[in-house]
Amino acid sequence: MTISAPDPYILPELGNGYPQGNQASGGRTLVSKPLVGGERTAVYLTLGHSLMSNTVNSLYSVTQAKNQNFNVYDGGCYATVEPLLGCQINTAQPASGCFFSRAGDVLIGGGNLDRFVHAPIAVGGSVVADWAAGGAVNGRILPAHRRLVDTGLTPTGIVVFLGANDHTTTQAVATVGYQSIISTIRGFTAAPIYIVRHSLFALVSKPNLLAAQAAVLDAGNAVYTGGDLETGFVSSSLYWDDTHYNATGAAAASTVVASALAARL
Repeated sequence: MTISAPDPYILPELGNGYPQGNQASGGRTLVSKPLVGGERTAVYLTLGHSLMSNTVNSLYSVTQAKNQNFNVYDGGCYATVEPLLGCQINTAQPASGCFFSRAGDVLIGGGNLDRFVHAPIAVGGSVVADWAAGGAVNGRILPAHRRLVDTGLTPTGIVVFLGANDHTTTQAVATVGYQSIISTIRGFTAAPIYIVRHSLFALVSKPNLLAAQAAVLDAGNAVYTGGDLETGFVSSSLYWDDTHYNATGAAAASTVVASALAARL
């Protein structure tokens, strides 16, 4: 009897009524995956909660031809069209997108890159512990990274955007959780890790989460800030529900995060 090896690309879902990541690739335009010599390409694997998934309450059309979306479910690389493939879709508002699509346009349009590849695996409702070792969706990180590597698109950076849903998590527990996420990633790559500074939910800030995020930054281990999406973001004008970005908030967030990423290119 032949025993086949386990599928290395299976991505666990959060469950508890939360939808799976978006796999609806029908009608999308496949693009060539191989890297092109002389072309400045960045490949970002992004993980986190709903703000890193499809929750901007409008669809954004990218302006840069080489702004691309890698689908971690089928291994295809597509011209970016929202809602993004790979991360969770907002089932209550299917015509929703992700602020990070704009970040790709900012980086290419600003002359930092020629090609931007985004592989999102974020899950709405998730907390830091869900992504830490033993957590419900920690197992999404390695298969997604492996699929990228196996298709020739080794991530050049991993962006972690969490904190909004950790309403009762203490600073100590959050710090340990972030450290565990970093250790998980360091188990298979030395690529830079970017921790987004953010804790807002209903415009309420959580200093304990912000302190935990600051505590794990470590240039010696290539763990950097992914941008400050807390300072200057306590304004209803940036959100459609005081938690998730509207188009104005998405544009502001993309500029901040793109600046942080550009500093390491």
